[in-house]
Parts: sequence; structure tokens; C-alpha cells
Amino acid sequence: MKSGTSFFNGPLFHRTVLRFWPIWFVYAFALALALPVRLSGALSDLGRASQVTEALRMSQYVPISAVCNFGLAAAPLVSCAAAMAVYSHLYFQRSAAAYGALPIKREGIFCSVTAAGLLPILALNLAAALACLLVGAGHFRAVLPAAASFFAAVSLMTIAYFGIAALCAQLTGSIIALPLIFAAVNVAASLLADVVLNVLGRFIYGFVSRGSGIDILSPFVGMADGVFYDPVFSEASGGYEAVTGYYLTGWGCLIGYAVVGALLLIPSAVLYKRRRLETAGDVVAIGVLRPVFRFVVSLAAGLLLAELLTGLLVPGIDNMGLGGAALFALFLLLGCAIGWVAAEMLVQKSFRVFKMGRSWAGLAVLWLLLTALLFGCELDVTGFEGHVPAADEVRSVTVSANGEMELRESGNIALAIELHQRLVDEKALYEATDLSLSPYGIQYVGFNYVLSDGSHLRRSYAVSSMVSTRDVDLLETLSNKPEALLSRKLPRTEPTLSTVDFAAVNWAVKKNGETTVETLELTAAEALELYNDCILPDMRDGTIGLVWLEADADYRAEVYDCCISMDIRGQDRSREEYVDYETFYFYTYATVFSERTNAWLAEHGIEPSTLEQLGNEYLYT
Repeated sequence: MKSGTSFFNGPLFHRTVLRFWPIWFVYAFALALALPVRLSGALSDLGRASQVTEALRMSQYVPISAVCNFGLAAAPLVSCAAAMAVYSHLYFQRSAAAYGALPIKREGIFCSVTAAGLLPILALNLAAALACLLVGAGHFRAVLPAAASFFAAVSLMTIAYFGIAALCAQLTGSIIALPLIFAAVNVAASLLADVVLNVLGRFIYGFVSRGSGIDILSPFVGMADGVFYDPVFSEASGGYEAVTGYYLTGWGCLIGYAVVGALLLIPSAVLYKRRRLETAGDVVAIGVLRPVFRFVVSLAAGLLLAELLTGLLVPGIDNMGLGGAALFALFLLLGCAIGWVAAEMLVQKSFRVFKMGRSWAGLAVLWLLLTALLFGCELDVTGFEGHVPAADEVRSVTVSANGEMELRESGNIALAIELHQRLVDEKALYEATDLSLSPYGIQYVGFNYVLSDGSHLRRSYAVSSMVSTRDVDLLETLSNKPEALLSRKLPRTEPTLSTVDFAAVNWAVKKNGETTVETLELTAAEALELYNDCILPDMRDGTIGLVWLEADADYRAEVYDCCISMDIRGQDRSREEYVDYETFYFYTYATVFSERTNAWLAEHGIEPSTLEQLGNEYLYT
């Protein structure tokens, strides 16, 4: 008879915990090195009273940073190892039969072994946090908040990853396949999204291959991107702000993944209860998922191999039109076929799978669907490529070219739309031109429109005078509008007497046939005078901060080899360990048009020369 205890069996729990003690021992050893041992060493080196602030900082830094430096890597590894251990009886016929013969209901076995895999890890996390408290007490340092943050964060990671591993364990009957499926689940969404975006970027003119937000479906990527340790700033001598501690960010991310991981234990329990013993050894233990497995493996193999072969053999496939789409479809067919056969071999546990009969029809359907989508992108059946917003639909547009320029003035928006429309109309010319032969290189321009309904429209294009000098001229004109100059060049932090760390003017001088660079270092007051009274007014007039997209004769005759630069201490908080402020580097080159700036330079004995005057020999630009 089955035991009356439905959901938990103490002896099975204890036996499972003791059976897999090497996993807990290795994890405990790694925890000790990452936390209490490291913390003790850091505080022992900072025991003098003169280093009280540094000791306080380190007492928070070691446990908090361990979440990112240790937890993000250790949590998935130990969770997967624990799942492989406690569910290992599912993967061998004899052990599966032995567990099936136990006088315990299946849900009781599942809960008992699941607890045996999860609870020791959580207990060791708690022990490591308590050990940090003891180390801190021995050095008279308060470590509780940081240690508690470590325990909570790494435990949430553990719950998330163990829930995923538990579900993966029920989907396969192979202990070798389990870590592979676990790794794929944790990164596959992000990886495939990147590949799909790259493919779309190849065959949709103007498509922006930017993040899709799907990374959240890849826990390893999502947690790595969402969890940080940020510094605590306090006033120090000299008006500077120094780092005195750290705190953890990304709690919403951790809690969200942990909730999902805990909820995944429910379908895991259902699958465990209904699992057939004869599936031990099968790569896919759930019969209805085997077709899905074939399609997923074939799709991934097709896209990855097509992208690889394209990059290696046909890097210019983007500009080959329908011929490029056809070639990519052939690469897709090869990759999908390899993936389909490999998946079938794994499912059948045999190399004799080439007489699959009707199974080949599934591969044909998948390839035809992908090919139809591919040609649909190239032929622009949705009208994506030809869509350019009307001026009255646009609130603002950010043009990315030599920096980002946010434009709100109607005239500048109209100019951006004109350039965008020209690039759309010239698609065939750009695709037919080998832009790598351009003597001035390729200019790239991105458009990010904010429309009247609050939505965004994003596009990205290459611009070259090999196709149209008018396109280059339009982009250069747009980039040198005062609104664009101010948006692109101004630092995020206003320079003041207390924030200007360093300022200088560097200019090229040609004497006796030799070109050298001279430097004038400026005080903060001099830098502010030059910036506020000269550079800003000149920039509002559109005479400084200019860009020349091609190093032609106009460029050489109009730009001075004279760079004005400032290091400005900003207020943005850095996540770097030993950085207590962020430095914004402001620089600009004087031009023959910047009258106020040129007058200031002359007053201070600086006589800059154009590149033409230097004989086109320049050192600083």
C-alpha cells in the first residue's frame, strides 16, 4: 500500500540529502571562499582606526558584490546539479522502477526529493550570511544589511533556477540531456531573438536590429542585465562625493523570476505524477512534445547555420535583393535539414532515421514557411520599408549620426523627413552599390520618431556620396543646425567651478617645416568664461561644433586643428567598484566661423591653423 502521507516523506528526504552530500560540500566551500573568508581578509587589512570609512565600505561591498560576482554564476550551476541529482532516478530503468515500487505516493516522492534538492542550498546561503555576521562582529563592523541582501538575492536566484531545472528534468529522460536543455531554456530566447533580428535587418531595408525586450524570457540574461550593486555616496573632503557603501538593485527582477520558478514546480509535479517509467533514457520524455522538439531544433539550426554561412561566404547578401533571399533560403534548407535529422536521431535513439516517411513533410512545411516569410520581407509586402511619417504626425525625431541629435523645431523635423524619404526612394541604388569602395567610408544615420500618439518609429540606413552627394549634404546640414549642435555636443552635466576637473586647449603649430602640438591648460574660471561667453553663443549661431562628413577641401579649409576640451564631474552614479563620480568629456574644434571663440583664443596668444594651412598635416584631429 502507498503511504498515507501524500506530500512529504521524511526518511526519503533525509536519505536524498545525505546521498548527494558532495554537491552541498562543494557549494559550501565555494560560498565560504566568496563570502566569509573574503570578508575576513578585507577587514583584517583595514583594521586601523584611520580606515574606518574604508572598512565600512568593504563590509557592504563584499556581500553585495558577491551577489553579482558569485551568485549569478553559482545559482544556476548548483541548481542544475541538484536537479540532476535528486531526479536522477527518472533516467535509469532500474532506479525508476525502484522508486515506483516505494510505498509512497508519487506526489510525496516529488515533494520529498524536490525539498532535498532545494532546501540544502537555501540553508547554506543562510549559513554563509550568518558567517558574515560573525566575521563583521569580530571586526566590530555592521554587516547585517549586506549579509541579509546576499541571502535574499541568491536564495531568490536559487528558487528561480531550481524551478526551471525541475521542469526540465520532467521533460527529458536523459541525465545528459538535462543540463543541455536547462542551458538552452535559460539563454535560447535571447540568442534566437538576436539571430532573428539580424536576419530581419538583412532583408528589410531600414530595419533597426535593436533589442526586442525578449531577453526577459532568458533568465540568465535577464538577471545579469537586471541585478547590480550601486554605490552609496557621502560628502568627502574638498567637496567631492566618495563611495562609503553599496546597495543591491534589481529586487523586482529577482522576485519575478523566483515567483515564476516556484510556480513551475506545479507543472513539474503534475508531469512527475503522470510520467511513464519506460521513458527513462529518452531525450524527450513527453510524447506530445516530440514534434515540437523537432521543429524547435530544426528552426534554431537553420537560422544559426544560415547566419554563419552568410557571414563567412556571402557578407554582401544584404544588398543582393531577391537573389540574396534565395541564397539565404538554400542555407536555411541545409541548416533545417541537419537540425531535423539530429532531432530525429535523438528522439529515436538511432542513426537510422533517413527513412522517416511522412516526417519529412514537417521539414518541408517548416522550410516553406520560413522561405515565404523571408521573401515577404524582401518584397516588403507589409509596406514597412516605404513608410515615412508626415511632418504633422511627428512630435520629435532623434537622428543618430556623429552622436544623437534630438530635433523638435518644425524646420529641422521637415529636413529629417526629407532625408528619410530620399533614402527610402534610393533603396535600389544603395543595394546595387558596393559601399565598401567609398573613399570617405560609410555614414550611418538612424531615425527615431516620436509620433503624435506617443508611439515610436525607428529606421536606420547607410549614406554615401557614391550614391548621392545630396544625401550627404542633407545629413551634414541637418547635423550642423544649432538645435542639433546643442543636442549633440552639450554635456549632460552643467559645467561649474566645482565640476570642471580639467580643461585645456590643444592646437597644432607648424614651425620650420615641423608640426607640433602646443597645450594651454585652463583654470575652471577660464574654462567657464570660454564655454559660456564664447562656445555656447557660437554654437547657437551654428559656427562651432560642426561636422564635416567627408574630409574634402571645405573641411581642410574651414576647421582649425585646435581642440578645446573639459573634464566635467557629473552626478550620474557609476556602478564601478572604485569610481565615485562619472566624468563627461566635452570637446569641440574651433572653426574659421566661430568668431567669439577665435577672439578669446587670440586674446590668450593662441593662433590656430586650418588643416590646409598646415599642409594637410595634422596631429590632434
